[in-house]
Amino acid sequence: MKKSIILIGLRMRIRMKMLKKIKNQRGFTLTEMLATLIILGLVTLCAASGIATAVRCYQDLMFESESRLLISSLDESIKDILRYAPKVEVVKEEGTPKEDKYKKVKNFSFYKEKYSQNDNNRLSKYQLTEGEFSSVNGKLKLNNSVVGGTGIYSQSLRIEDFQIWFNEIRGTFQFSYQVSDDKNHRTKTHQVYVNSWMYNQ
Repeated sequence: MKKSIILIGLRMRIRMKMLKKIKNQRGFTLTEMLATLIILGLVTLCAASGIATAVRCYQDLMFESESRLLISSLDESIKDILRYAPKVEVVKEEGTPKEDKYKKVKNFSFYKEKYSQNDNNRLSKYQLTEGEFSSVNGKLKLNNSVVGGTGIYSQSLRIEDFQIWFNEIRGTFQFSYQVSDDKNHRTKTHQVYVNSWMYNQ
């Protein structure tokens, strides 16, 4: 009987000690919780900002790279056409003499390569053809042909606002166009000069 009473007493003391320990254990205060949330929010914000900046830089680099490649190929194709343009008519008032300045081109003629189907599709001669540039579905066209071929155009880039002028005194063309990226709203304006080797020849 005495032993059981002693055991019960020991158990009661152990329980009391355990309860005291539990009461003495201190949890997080509201201030500590708020401070932790603020720190986590700042870390997340910094990480998101860094990722967004990295994505923008990557998109800028891709646009610059792809647009340079397109411009290089397109410029050479346009120059090859305009160099062989013996006839150019500009928009001007009637009776005004030729001036040393660039005027908008009304129409022009160029020598187009003509291939013989009877001779293994070999180049047979150059045919004088009237030409007109236009931007259609983001690609530059001369009459009904895509300038430079469809392979030089990227799916994300568009050619817009193509304009062409001519200086009758110098026999020099000036053309410009815009390369734009519709997805990321980037635009680059490009301008080039090229001499017509055959003008007034």
